[in-house]
Amino acid sequence: RFYLLAKRIKRSNGLLSGAHSDHGCPDGPPAVPPQRVDHFLKEAHDLRMRNALQVPKALLEKAFVEGWQLDLAVGSSLVTKTFTGSYGKLAYGAEGLSMAGPLLLDAEGKAPRTRFAFPKPEQWKHVRYFSPKEMANLMGFPDDWSLPGRLKCRTQWRLVGNSVNVAVVTSLLRRLLRWIGDPKASDRQDDRSNLK
Repeated sequence: RFYLLAKRIKRSNGLLSGAHSDHGCPDGPPAVPPQRVDHFLKEAHDLRMRNALQVPKALLEKAFVEGWQLDLAVGSSLVTKTFTGSYGKLAYGAEGLSMAGPLLLDAEGKAPRTRFAFPKPEQWKHVRYFSPKEMANLMGFPDDWSLPGRLKCRTQWRLVGNSVNVAVVTSLLRRLLRWIGDPKASDRQDDRSNLK
């Protein structure tokens, strides 16, 4: 999810303007430093799992013909869309395949790629969904957290896709509380141990 915090300040001419710093954030650098996508890819290493996560060729063909935009991450990516509860649905209609979240190109080529560039047909066999565990990793869940294995993959995608990154939301709320003058907000530490 994209979150935006902005602080309005009144200029000498009476107009309001946005306040910002060199970091592009009103209150310092990002609270959660960006990491490469491959840092979160810990589950789908065996071929059977990768094949199960592969985006069906017919769906990629439909996306190509209809001009859908894909958010296609690679291991070195630092940015992707967020996931939604619609992740992994086979029927998307006009909304497009990546409206529900990013896909992963498992085999990075030597040539740099543009994030929203549609993959070439010879790359389609390397386009896959993120596994539910990889989604949870990207969403900031603790490493030892998982959903029950008896749940279908699509159900796990839906459950994780409907969540938010707790570390990011915690940081945003802390900053908002500081801005409104809550004296305790600056004393609180990020404690992810309570998520277990």
